[in-house]
Amino acid sequence: MKIVFYCYGTRGDIQPHLVLSKELKDKGHQVLMVCGKRLKYLVEQFELDCDVIEDDGLDLLFSTELQKKDLDSFLDIRANLYTEKPEILNQYLKSSVGMDLIIPSGLCIAEAMTVSEKLSIPYIPVLLQPSRTGELVCSFFSKRSSLYFSFLNKLSHSLFIKGVSKVEKRRVDRWRKEIMGLGSLDENFIEVLAQDPNMCNIHAYDKILFPKECVPSDYQPGWKVVGFLYPQEHIIKHIPDKLTKGNFFEEEEEECDVSYKDLPIVFGLGSIPISDRQKLVSILKYTIEKLGTDTKWIILNNWTDWEEDFECENVIQLDNVDHLWLFRYCSIAIIHGGIGSCAAVMKSAIPSIVTHFYFDQPINARKLEDLGISISLDYFKLTQEQFLESIVKIKNNYQIFKNQCLQVASKLKLNALDETINLIESNYMDSSRDQ
Repeated sequence: MKIVFYCYGTRGDIQPHLVLSKELKDKGHQVLMVCGKRLKYLVEQFELDCDVIEDDGLDLLFSTELQKKDLDSFLDIRANLYTEKPEILNQYLKSSVGMDLIIPSGLCIAEAMTVSEKLSIPYIPVLLQPSRTGELVCSFFSKRSSLYFSFLNKLSHSLFIKGVSKVEKRRVDRWRKEIMGLGSLDENFIEVLAQDPNMCNIHAYDKILFPKECVPSDYQPGWKVVGFLYPQEHIIKHIPDKLTKGNFFEEEEEECDVSYKDLPIVFGLGSIPISDRQKLVSILKYTIEKLGTDTKWIILNNWTDWEEDFECENVIQLDNVDHLWLFRYCSIAIIHGGIGSCAAVMKSAIPSIVTHFYFDQPINARKLEDLGISISLDYFKLTQEQFLESIVKIKNNYQIFKNQCLQVASKLKLNALDETINLIESNYMDSSRDQ
């Protein structure tokens, strides 16, 4: 089959699609990624073909002004951009000509619906977060809603989904009418899709994220909760020299002794922009000094422009490193709480501290804390003392945290990738041959 992926978001948003694309390619399928230029380096790491959208509005997601808002605000701002420049969306159409299947991420469903309608190509979304029954968009992104509170679900979730549908309809309306020659989407198109019993969706997260760790019994039959799409092998070309110099780090053939709590602490905030960089720098320097030179640190630059050199005898800074590979050789992971980072700490069985910012992160942080494998901290209220105390708490109770991490890791579904590919091939292989 010839399959095109529509990807939008952060590293954690796109990596599951890359993992799936790489596996499909290895099985002989032709795959093409469509994403913004900020994500191109990730596609290249997986050695996949990529069509780049030069101005996809992704930079809006990293505006520090949005850190205190919710997804509603981001979607509204993004819709304004696409309404003014509908031609931005043309790349999705160009990349899909001659393809057999479209696999969009959650924030590209409107594009997939439009191109599917224009070219008569089927599509199957890959979603990364639990949603309520009858909803395709994860309501975790709204500050007004949470799966934890059923009382709020019925009203706030419904209003949220209707609002998202309306904004997404507006975002692609000019493109559909003026360029694609199509009519408008339905005002409630997301709800209509979600309630279609014949609609197939791949839910690429583990049931451990649900309350009581059970998939809701009233999920549509086409909603397939397959588990996290972990790669079959770690994406790392070589061990960074900084890790091996001075015996700072040594990779063993077997995983490190789980009782050994003196491995490095790894700190990284993924793709999160830091509005008050000096505050975070101050907190890190304070904590590094208080814990002393016996505690080693790996600070991941990721997409953060630190403008600061932390490196010293016991601290190194690294650029892009595969989390699943690195976390196995660290004692504590300090992350921002994106779903990709959370999936990595669960698989790696490493205790964590989640300094959450916005969108789904507070809910992810709470879930990991409820599982007994993490401490949740609100970044906007974070203090030096609170940060240090959280690390000390894990260090002083390390084996308790580690044992719980191992228990959680043992529950994770590990055949998600094979199950997803079987779903795709069994549902769409025959139709592609007929075309």
